[in-house]
Amino acid sequence: VAVDLNRPDLTTQMAVARTPLLLLLLFSVLGAEAAGKLGKLNMGDEVEMSQQQKEAFAQADANNDGQIAFDEYIAMLEQTLKAAGREGIAPEQMAELQGAFQQVDTDGSGGMSVAEWQAMAAAGMEKAKEAEKAQEEAANLKLKAVYDDSDANKDGKLSQEEMLGGFAQYGYTAEQIALFFGAGDVDTDGLLTFPEFLHARTEMQRKKEVEELMGAVQSDAQQEQAFKEADANNDGAITLLEYEQVFAEFMKTVGGKPEDVDPKLVLDNFQQYDTDRNGGVSMGEWKAALHASAQEAAAGKSEL
Repeated sequence: VAVDLNRPDLTTQMAVARTPLLLLLLFSVLGAEAAGKLGKLNMGDEVEMSQQQKEAFAQADANNDGQIAFDEYIAMLEQTLKAAGREGIAPEQMAELQGAFQQVDTDGSGGMSVAEWQAMAAAGMEKAKEAEKAQEEAANLKLKAVYDDSDANKDGKLSQEEMLGGFAQYGYTAEQIALFFGAGDVDTDGLLTFPEFLHARTEMQRKKEVEELMGAVQSDAQQEQAFKEADANNDGAITLLEYEQVFAEFMKTVGGKPEDVDPKLVLDNFQQYDTDRNGGVSMGEWKAALHASAQEAAAGKSEL
């Protein structure tokens, strides 16, 4: 039986995460477990979620009549599935989707109002949280069993030697185990309690996600698209305020909290991009900084 020390696949799929399409649409076709794997939305920020809802509603309401008709609902679902790399809706699923739409259309008007849309979004986020929690709990139970089996002296903690003995059969090396310990041994006693073990697993996954996000912007086309998205006023340069907004979005994407980041760190990062110190980051400076970040990540890459 394979054991993966990475957390369940929470890696963001950028096509979905950067498009304000609501996750509940995916539950209609894929089910909770599959939809829960397609990426995380920030569920704790009600203001941001409200803005995402507004953007998603406007995008779905193709004829701008203030309601989402069933055909608009289906068109949006098809777009969401396509962005996620999934196949389209099968004919036999239409009746089920019609029923789901009618449940959301609580006033029976034949169209989904903003209020009904927001209620659907809230239900979708709750299902997403439940699916993610269930997936995490199942993985933790499996890991706890292997953790306990690896605890040779049964003291409730793992040494590096015990962990290597227990996890070597799953392909993990001494170097990988040492790296894992470095991420989890918070009290530096050379042992991992199970909470420290889970903490290490979270940190290793976050590192992996950051590296994959960096890898997602390596082509010129992707870098240029990212620049255009960051350049909110389309003046050809990214200001500090625009960079702060991009940085905040990035932190949310990888599960961090923007408010916990030192503003001086953000300023220092911006100044590393703004090499000519003119207060704005040009396309050339943007690409050079991304290239340097990718090289740095590649040089230090060592993950489980």
